[in-house]
Amino acid sequence: NGPGYTGASNAQPAGPKKYPHEPSNSEPAAGRPDLTHVDTEAPSYMQESLVPTKSESHGGEDVGIWATGPGSAAFRGTLEENVIYHVIVQATPRLRERLCKAGTCDSAGVPVELPQS
Repeated sequence: NGPGYTGASNAQPAGPKKYPHEPSNSEPAAGRPDLTHVDTEAPSYMQESLVPTKSESHGGEDVGIWATGPGSAAFRGTLEENVIYHVIVQATPRLRERLCKAGTCDSAGVPVELPQS
């Protein structure tokens, strides 16, 4: 892959994860668009999607979360979304116990695998 090549390349610049709130779409291009000379930070930039939608599905930002009680000290500052599950499990002994009974914990009693449905 090189400049101008629109093949399946993960080396092209990534676009923002914010989507407009008004319905809007354009005709699909053949292959991935070349974003080398596109300002993906511009407010008018449209992130490509598989299916045109009428509203935003997810912005990709971290979420606001507030907590009180046991374990609430872990909810301070900025947390990645994937951390929230682990903090809740560690702050809830009955939930942690149930997960360990399901075989998802290590020898220290810390869940290290997601439960299987």
